[in-house]
Amino acid sequence: MNHASHRWLAALVLIGAAAIPARADDAPAIEVRVTELMKQMSQYTGALERFRITVDTSQDEMDGGQLVQVSETKTIAVQRPNHVVCEVQGDGVHRRTWFDGKVLTMCDLLQKVHASRELPGSIAEMLDRAERKLGHSLPMADLLRPDIYAAMMARVVSGRYLGLHRVSDKRCHHLAFRQDEIDWQIWIDEGDKPLARKLVITYKLEPGNPQYTALIRSWDTDLTLAPEVFRPEIPAGSEQIDIRPVPESDDATPPAKEVR
Repeated sequence: MNHASHRWLAALVLIGAAAIPARADDAPAIEVRVTELMKQMSQYTGALERFRITVDTSQDEMDGGQLVQVSETKTIAVQRPNHVVCEVQGDGVHRRTWFDGKVLTMCDLLQKVHASRELPGSIAEMLDRAERKLGHSLPMADLLRPDIYAAMMARVVSGRYLGLHRVSDKRCHHLAFRQDEIDWQIWIDEGDKPLARKLVITYKLEPGNPQYTALIRSWDTDLTLAPEVFRPEIPAGSEQIDIRPVPESDDATPPAKEVR
């Protein structure tokens, strides 16, 4: 996973030692089954021509020396290869983002401002350029890429299979990963449609070890998305502002993952 400008996850998950399979000393750092499940999820999701997801997220933030939880709901629609629209509503936030294959447009409905930047190309190309040039990342960006496996596994040092566990009414493969700066977990639907159902990251180097949790409440993969869905709807009274580019770094190493 790489570290862009948004976080993923915070629900304190307590798993008894007896529920976690022990790892033999000679076992691979990333278990073979874990690699296979991540690749299956990546290949299945990456092959979807269009989809819409609804995601409930909660994130720990430090406020006055105390961790407090901030909650949001995100709705994201994708039509490959180059169309995305998303809306984020939650505690003190209401934002919309559109990408039509040429221009990325962002609107903050509470601050009543909007901005746009030409970033022509595929969804993956837009995500890379937005992160590199603007310091901006779309919500759940890794799941929008055609190669989710490469995006999420880039800096993983270990991965374990924890078993079949439930997320709401779904039976899911529960996987746990470690990186230098974070630990993260993912739950993937059991069966022939291996969709990601839940994601959790623990920021183990930050005070209080804050977490971020993303629960993917729904996947709609059988839908039609009209062209107007991806056309920006800027409310009256919104002020257009400039997007200031961020200095580009010579360091090609992706930072640790942060998602919202």
